[in-house]
Amino acid sequence: MIKTEQQVTMTIDVSQEGAWSVIGSGKDVHKWFPEMIRTCELKGNTRVCGTDHGDIIEEVLKIDNENKEFKYAFIEQNMVPDIHNLVGTMKVLSNEEEQTMINWKWTFDAKDADVASQAKEAFKGAGTMGIKGLEAYVKTLGK
Repeated sequence: MIKTEQQVTMTIDVSQEGAWSVIGSGKDVHKWFPEMIRTCELKGNTRVCGTDHGDIIEEVLKIDNENKEFKYAFIEQNMVPDIHNLVGTMKVLSNEEEQTMINWKWTFDAKDADVASQAKEAFKGAGTMGIKGLEAYVKTLGK
């Protein structure tokens, strides 16, 4: 197994509070990431997101309102085969201009270098798409 990580950081045109209100709730992922997530339900610390490839089952590990950090572990997923111990972290940050930045990071173990490379590309694309979707959704909420 190869320990691997991928992250995407983007500046978006919404308030930090608006972005965090959506991320920190842990629910409604299907509303801001409809390209991949069809349904999303949060029960306790278990989140189940339905996709065209089956359900993704996640355990919410941390919701840190003070530092605007949401961390979750994938219990079951069928989208990226041959990876294990997948953990995602989303953080709402600000830059020098007080703009809202989203950092979405994944750490995981990959079967081999080819799998690691393919997974990193998949997460890079998904992260970019998801953050853009988050920005668009927060704007519809007027936050």
